[in-house]
Amino acid sequence: MNTAGKVSLIGAGPGDPGLITVRAVECLARADLILYDYLVNPALLRYAAEQVARLWKCAPDRFIRGYRYCAVTRNLQMLGAFGFLSRIKQKKAFEHWIPSAASMLAGHIRAADQKAFPKLTAIAKKIGLG
Repeated sequence: MNTAGKVSLIGAGPGDPGLITVRAVECLARADLILYDYLVNPALLRYAAEQVARLWKCAPDRFIRGYRYCAVTRNLQMLGAFGFLSRIKQKKAFEHWIPSAASMLAGHIRAADQKAFPKLTAIAKKIGLG
C-alpha cells in the first residue's frame, strides 16, 4: 500500500481566476481531493472539473452542477445530524456548529443554481442567511 502523498495549498488571492498561477492549475488538474469553501471563485474549480470530466466522459459544467447539488445535500445532512445530536441526544456541544453549518449551506445554495432550490433559498433568506 502506498501511503505517501502530497498536499498542495493554493491561495485564491483576490478571487480573480485570471490571476491563478500555472503551478496552481497543474495542482488542481492532478488533485485527487480538493477542499475549499464557498468563497472560492467557481471558475477555479473548472480546472479540476475539466480533468474529472475527461475521466468520467461528461461535460465539465454538468460535473460542477452535480457536485454543487451534492454539497447542498451533504450540508443538509450535517445540519440534521447536529440538530439531532444537540436536541434529541442532548449533546449540547453540537449546538456550537449549527450556525456555521447553516452559513455554509447558504453559501452552497448561492454557488449552485438558486432556482433549483427555491424552498431552501426562501428558508435561508427568512432566517437571515440569504
